[in-house]
Amino acid sequence: MHALQDNGQETYDAFIWLRDMDSYGTIEEKLAFLEINARNTRGFVKIEYNKLEKQFILKYRSYAGMITAVKQFNNFFQNSFIKLQPKKYYTINGMRISTSEFKIMNVPTNIHEDTIKDSIRKITHGAPFYIKKSGIKQRKEKENTVFFTVKCPQARSRLKNTWSIEILGRLYKLAPAHYKHQDLEIRKKYRGEFTGFNETHNETKAVEITTPFNPKHAFMQSTDKAIIEFETEADLFNACKRTYFFRNHTVQGSPCGYNWQKKPRFTRIKGKASKARLAQTKTPHFIHHRW
Repeated sequence: MHALQDNGQETYDAFIWLRDMDSYGTIEEKLAFLEINARNTRGFVKIEYNKLEKQFILKYRSYAGMITAVKQFNNFFQNSFIKLQPKKYYTINGMRISTSEFKIMNVPTNIHEDTIKDSIRKITHGAPFYIKKSGIKQRKEKENTVFFTVKCPQARSRLKNTWSIEILGRLYKLAPAHYKHQDLEIRKKYRGEFTGFNETHNETKAVEITTPFNPKHAFMQSTDKAIIEFETEADLFNACKRTYFFRNHTVQGSPCGYNWQKKPRFTRIKGKASKARLAQTKTPHFIHHRW
């Protein structure tokens, strides 16, 4: 799965660095020159210029066609600095996956594709993305893995550090599509268990109350306990130092895998605590939430 044309046809991409294009002055002239030559290669679809990455992107109908075109193009221009390079693709469960692609795991099969798209649209801030029919793979009897492609480099950069996505009020794991089991295990390094919830709460409430400490993902281990994952040890420890109050509930956390003992000293903060105020105080806090 990879970049798609506007008409829905899939493409496999190769690129040329702008810095390697000495000939012609403007981007438009360089695009025209490359397109004339690329049209001599089999399976060529179109060419684009990626302003952020400073690359000319050549799109092909098939992976094999793209690889053949790279060899033909580079052989023809072997006496110049111009070099056509294939984008990196991984093979996951028989699918060609690029670094522009992401996956959402353990999505219930009864959630409609349009609902999933609405959630993706929110976290990409409206940047273009695509889900193809073969990009929704059933992994368990009632769970799917959803693969989608993001064209915008800025949006891709944000998503690479986004560990979960909210769909219909629940959190699901999000990761680059090429991530394997060992890559996902690394994200479990800094976990904390937070108790004090009840059956009316889910993992979104756990993330909500610990927002000042950058929680990355969460899930409910039981009706009263949430497991929250953090990117750094400092975020984990800072989140566990605090006691959280909302409505009639009191939530406390402790790091998983650490010999942890909460200090008895507290500082009371009224109202919603800002991240800046919490960062300035090293002692544990009571945090009152009014929701």
